Amino acid sequence: MLPFLEKKIDEERSIRVFSSDLGQDDLYWHKDKEDRVISKKYGEDWYYQEDNSLPVLISSKPIFIKKNTWHRILMGSSDLVIEVNKLNK
Repeated sequence: MLPFLEKKIDEERSIRVFSSDLGQDDLYWHKDKEDRVISKKYGEDWYYQEDNSLPVLISSKPIFIKKNTWHRILMGSSDLVIEVNKLNK
């Protein structure tokens, strides 16, 4: 089961909502099959972390995620709403 609710905008874009009620164990390390950019719409104190890197605060600046890169999201203090834009398939 995925740790977010998702609404597709089109083939490449979707909105994902991560609840602040999740446990950190629900937000596991994973890889994606395509490059993507995530853009925060709403959320406080959520972090993005790539393997062998320190976490970075998810801010208004888009985050590029290269395909097959291990990464995860770390819990914040409110719900997190992001737009996911898949760059290739």
